[in-house]
Amino acid sequence: MLGNSSAEGAWVQFKFTAAAAFGAWLAATGSGHAATISEAPLEMTPQIRSQLREAACSTDIESIDAWYRLDPPATQRVEIQCKPHTEDRGRPLATFVRCQRASATSTWSCGNPVPTVTVDFHGRQTLMRLEFVAAQDAVEAVSYLLSAPSMGKIKVSPHWIASRVNVYRSGQNLSVSGGKYIFGLTLAESNGSNRLQLTQILKCSTDTCSPLAETMQQR
Repeated sequence: MLGNSSAEGAWVQFKFTAAAAFGAWLAATGSGHAATISEAPLEMTPQIRSQLREAACSTDIESIDAWYRLDPPATQRVEIQCKPHTEDRGRPLATFVRCQRASATSTWSCGNPVPTVTVDFHGRQTLMRLEFVAAQDAVEAVSYLLSAPSMGKIKVSPHWIASRVNVYRSGQNLSVSGGKYIFGLTLAESNGSNRLQLTQILKCSTDTCSPLAETMQQR
């Protein structure tokens, strides 16, 4: 329970940040989509791959996840991870792009590219999609979560952090989403340096997310 106005204010701020993270979580996991639309994997032919490379990547394609809709209209959609185009502090920077087209004969339409950075955390590769956040801030946030911080009686398990996460920043609030969890963090300045504090943990399933403390109490 939140017991003071500053804590309540932090929770309100986090809800705005988490709302954007939740949207990214839904898109990343496909939740709230497969329940109403039946899809199947789309075969990636050399022709389609070439079309998507030209439409989405300034470099080559690293990986593609692709689906097509089984029921009319036969919409095709893809999620593309492009190969790195530069580095930041020795870390490969690339872009992630979502594209779709109305049919197999239509032209691909792609959304804005999302910057990504891949970091090796002691042998563990993590790809971060950066939403309004600097690469270094995202790295520090994920590194902090992998250090297994505690929030009250809840201790974060490194296994809760997915190998691909979305990191979003709004003011001094950050969220890290991926897998089944969304983490809310506050960035505070202390003695001239930034300090992260874990403020909320949401556990998600299907198309809803609940504070982890409430989820544990319901068991």
